[in-house]
Amino acid sequence: VGATEDSRQLAVYSSKGPTHEGQIKPNVAAIGSAVMSVEANTANGYVSMSGTSMATPMVAGMAVLLHQANPDLQPLMIRSILETTAEYRFLSHPVRPNNDYGWGFVEMDMALAEAIKYDASISVELDPETPMIYYEGNETDGGNDTASRFFVHENGKLYFSAIGNVSHIEWRNVLIEDIWHSVDSLTEIDVMGTDLGTGNHTIWVRAVSSDGISAPITIPLNVGDPISKKKEDSPSFSFGFVILASSMVALFRSNKRQV
Repeated sequence: VGATEDSRQLAVYSSKGPTHEGQIKPNVAAIGSAVMSVEANTANGYVSMSGTSMATPMVAGMAVLLHQANPDLQPLMIRSILETTAEYRFLSHPVRPNNDYGWGFVEMDMALAEAIKYDASISVELDPETPMIYYEGNETDGGNDTASRFFVHENGKLYFSAIGNVSHIEWRNVLIEDIWHSVDSLTEIDVMGTDLGTGNHTIWVRAVSSDGISAPITIPLNVGDPISKKKEDSPSFSFGFVILASSMVALFRSNKRQV
């Protein structure tokens, strides 16, 4: 957990990623500066303290409140809620997640609203046959030597399996916006209809039912150039074929009369 000032600006002492193994850190950020806490070796004393040691228990308390609101939430689902509802912020890495704020600054009200709607009985999975590409990683990918993304052409589709009583699926562009887009399908997303465009993207996809929403899945995606479709026979060719056939029939009839 990263630490911020009251203004939500990242504190100068807050550690940044990536880790030695190349993982993007922190996961999220919370206020960690000038937090009133209990003072050691006193009966009822309080003292202002700063550090990620102040920000971390803040997020831990949020996690407990989310679980209280919905006891069906599993640890990974609680983390997912905190990450997907966080306010997108960055300092030197303009991507999400990044090595400054992680997924962003935690928003308790938004997280609580999502937690109440979470339904553990539904889920969505990306087709395991979805192609992947591998390339040399950089800071955007957490500093990994080798990074990977799922691949789809701009005029292609992403295919899914929905589990449970699902009515439809939703997707969201992680970096650009905080809006979920509804898809009238249980099995596919038409990439051309998303306006993502070619290049690298990261999207979340979740299942939706009349009772709630599933945990979202994260899809690092590379959208390639559209595939050119096979051209159909042109009208000029068809018309020319008809003229040729008509001429042959006329010639045959003329020869028959002469005989």
